[in-house]
Amino acid sequence: MSQMRRATLSVTGLHAGYRRRAVLKGLDLAPVTPGSLVALLGANAAGKSTLLRTLAGQLRASAGTLQLGGHDLARLDAHTRRGLVAYLPQSLPAASALFAWEAVSTACNAAHPGKSTNSREAMTEAVFQRMGIERLALRRMGELSGGQRQMLGLAQALVRQTPLLLLDEPTSALDPRWQLEVLNVIREDALAREAIALIVVHDLNLAVRFCDRVVVLDDGRAIADGAPASALSPAILRQAYGIAGRIEHCSQGHPIVIADHALPRTTYGEIA
Repeated sequence: MSQMRRATLSVTGLHAGYRRRAVLKGLDLAPVTPGSLVALLGANAAGKSTLLRTLAGQLRASAGTLQLGGHDLARLDAHTRRGLVAYLPQSLPAASALFAWEAVSTACNAAHPGKSTNSREAMTEAVFQRMGIERLALRRMGELSGGQRQMLGLAQALVRQTPLLLLDEPTSALDPRWQLEVLNVIREDALAREAIALIVVHDLNLAVRFCDRVVVLDDGRAIADGAPASALSPAILRQAYGIAGRIEHCSQGHPIVIADHALPRTTYGEIA
């Protein structure tokens, strides 16, 4: 897998959806380069989770191309795809009788069968340490809170060390401190391994703070794609979210999104 460390992701003309509803309608993304942390933004039903599920192989594309390095993701068998793509869905890991260590080491063993037992144990331990969750290792999954199980789900994804990470709202169950911790870990992991991380996130300020790039989806298409401070213009915030908003900078120089007020529903529409 070493040759895949610098794989670029390309999405062109992607159509995907469900039986009676098209969701992605000719989606194009500029190539995503190795080491990138990219936020997928947009209102409910804009196509963010559908894009991740299609890249993960859980949905079939009806048209378009998905390329990761020299691989056509749409044509890969499940075994090969698992070596290239790690997917963390919105749903939390099951509250089972497994110890947290077992849940993560099982994911490690499945992803790295050729490594020695000692190497896999070291990889599992390293993920617990990097995420700061060592104290959870010997607790059963059924005893953990939703936020703690979300952290373990992320640990299961990270320990696989794939070139592409697909993370659907990885901070949704976490308090503010752990949101910052988790996004730091994801960003550092992508940089260190020259991997690509695509994350769905609803908190715009987390996106502009941590991500190199944001892609804003609306009705199954990308309406903005670029550096956060430029892509999240007042016009894009209006179109994508139905809000009057703007980008300012805090006293430490970080960009922040100010949402001034919601636009009338007649202007924007109903929640899907």
